[in-house]
Amino acid sequence: MATGTDKTLKIPAVLLLGASSQIGVFAIQQLLLAGFRVIAVSRKGRPEGYPDFEQVDWLNEADALQVADRCQYLLSAGPLRLAKKFLTIGGNQTPSDPILEPRLLKEENGFRVKPGMTNLSAPITPSTAPVTPGLTRGPFQTAVIFSSSSVITKQESDNPAERNQVQDMQRLESDIQAMAKSNGLKLVLFRPTLIYGCGLDTNISRLANWIGRYGFMPVNGKAAGLRQPVHANDLASVAIAAMLSKDDLPNVMFLTGGDTVSYSDMVKRIFTAMEKPAKLIRLPEWLFVLLARFAGVSKIGKGINIEMVKRQRLDLVFDDRKARELLNYKPRPFAPNREDFSLPKF
Repeated sequence: MATGTDKTLKIPAVLLLGASSQIGVFAIQQLLLAGFRVIAVSRKGRPEGYPDFEQVDWLNEADALQVADRCQYLLSAGPLRLAKKFLTIGGNQTPSDPILEPRLLKEENGFRVKPGMTNLSAPITPSTAPVTPGLTRGPFQTAVIFSSSSVITKQESDNPAERNQVQDMQRLESDIQAMAKSNGLKLVLFRPTLIYGCGLDTNISRLANWIGRYGFMPVNGKAAGLRQPVHANDLASVAIAAMLSKDDLPNVMFLTGGDTVSYSDMVKRIFTAMEKPAKLIRLPEWLFVLLARFAGVSKIGKGINIEMVKRQRLDLVFDDRKARELLNYKPRPFAPNREDFSLPKF
């Protein structure tokens, strides 16, 4: 065992992948309030302006691989490929320390800490032992991993890049489920819909940025396709609920927001959040597709493709009753404000 870890092992540890992602930044504080120590894994490190909590260790992937066997839980808000990699490392051996669970918390200096825990600031030091790819040395007691509802909505896409991305995600989901089954790991894969909440997404926040800059939004005709935007903070909450649940949960669950709205209405609510009058420019699909082709090769249309335009007419809705019934999931309605397009202030 690496030096400096013996006392910190007295509290349960969560390995959080994608810690600087939109779900990750909300999950960290909720994990701390639940009584966990957090190993935050991120290529970018701690986001600028994000609190430097003593109970959180920010590590890169290489260092995190060395301490993965000291974590009882895996929460992944990052790429599926990375989650699979850590599950390969943290597999099915008997842990050297007992599985620990959060206990009742008390308030101390304005923040919740566990009674008797006085060494929360001791750093976790990466082990110097070599990691052999393909070997297991775990285990995680539970893994909660975020995928995306795109594995369904984009599988018939005419865009080769989207189709390849979805096929890759489907393979990774299947591999992760097979690994969990063979290792006796409790696994929940979540497939959320459109995520927003802190300005890091490439959907809702992109629309907000466009509206803030240009003051109008082109849409495909009536743009009547239904959407269910979901706040990243609600996703963080239900992920922790799943991680701590003692019940047998489905391996795969969809997660939606509290409202089902048309694409047009969703855009109008973003105008309201930006405190601007709603100005939707309704274009016939053939013209919007033509403009999207032009925009796709220019800076103004970075990330835009024809399939995105066409999907504005399609219903992309899912049933999340399992999460609501089993995990008391209660997502907020879609009523964003300006704060939902920037990092939260804690």
